[in-house]
Amino acid sequence: MIRLLFFTYLFFYSSIAFTQEYYSGTIILNNSDTLKGMFKVSTNDGLSSLKFKNDSIDRDIEYKPENVKKFFLNNGEIFESYPIVEGEQKNYDFFRCIIQGTVSLYSRYDQLLTEHLYLKTVDGQLMELIEKKVITDDPSSNSHNLEERTYPLYYRVLGYAYVKCPRLLDPNKLIKLNKKSIEKSVIDYHQCINESYTKYSVEKNDKSSIPIQYGLYFGKVYTNKVYYGGYYSWSTKEISSDYTKGYNAGGFINFFLRNSNQSKSIQCEVIYSNYSFTNDKKVEYSRYTVSFRSLIKLYLHENKNSFYFGLGSQLYNINNYKQDDYVEVYSPVFTNLGYSYNLGKCKVFADFRLDFFFDKIYTVNLGLAFNSKNKKAPSQVESK
Repeated sequence: MIRLLFFTYLFFYSSIAFTQEYYSGTIILNNSDTLKGMFKVSTNDGLSSLKFKNDSIDRDIEYKPENVKKFFLNNGEIFESYPIVEGEQKNYDFFRCIIQGTVSLYSRYDQLLTEHLYLKTVDGQLMELIEKKVITDDPSSNSHNLEERTYPLYYRVLGYAYVKCPRLLDPNKLIKLNKKSIEKSVIDYHQCINESYTKYSVEKNDKSSIPIQYGLYFGKVYTNKVYYGGYYSWSTKEISSDYTKGYNAGGFINFFLRNSNQSKSIQCEVIYSNYSFTNDKKVEYSRYTVSFRSLIKLYLHENKNSFYFGLGSQLYNINNYKQDDYVEVYSPVFTNLGYSYNLGKCKVFADFRLDFFFDKIYTVNLGLAFNSKNKKAPSQVESK
């Protein structure tokens, strides 16, 4: 049972954690229209497209790179659209701008997730930085052995781009073809000619940038499995159809997943539950349980009024049940369905929970959640 619980929870978590995320930002089209909302870049047969959505439209709108001038992510990244010419075929794709200035540096990933680097002068075209490997005879060998040589063809691009500062191309100080080395050379060039530039840096994903909610809730609990004969006497117990009532109260911390715009979260809870029972002698008594639970939640609409659903598990519990009791309420896995209403600084919510493994336990909760304040890191750095 523990193994089944673990794999059920792991499968559900994996299905949301590795889903391609939408990012919030701004799109500028070729006709100068500006759109703000959520979007993601998808690839089909090596060609990119931008899927956009916001609160005013019912479905995603797809934009091709040739229809988009640039788009900005709220984490500080900026992408621009440029053509790629391969033989007689011309296609457009999105390029991430790393440095913008007299000479700009861009990067792009292909279908094999290999990063390609490009330089661009103010009025020029994108120029890819590449190396060429060829097989030649080994001149140091008398047996005409073959060897592989690498030619830094990207130095032709560097020579054209850095024409106003030739000392950067010192043959004794090789500029390697990697992002760190090329990025440093672009900055050195702007400093050499005393021109300003902008370096775009992605906002760091530190703890202060994770959206967090915390709050309290209170609810009523109903269960229809009452075991007569004592819950330690498994062979003699019988199930009553009568409902047993109780209440619970809890506190929680809700951690939203990065880049999900508050559409997916992992919630940790501490819950006090109290149940009232009647034994076969018609004597009423009550028992309590303190539970530690974890819950994965999916919201249908990001960061606003929304229905949500989820799957949770009881990680550990403390109770005061006795050996001669006639019932034990046990809730290892439960589902969750609810609705939250956004009031700005806080949210009110109501949800329904159902346990479906051991006891059929129904819970109705009302609660209040508060949003934590998150710091914002600067998305770009200006320098001269």
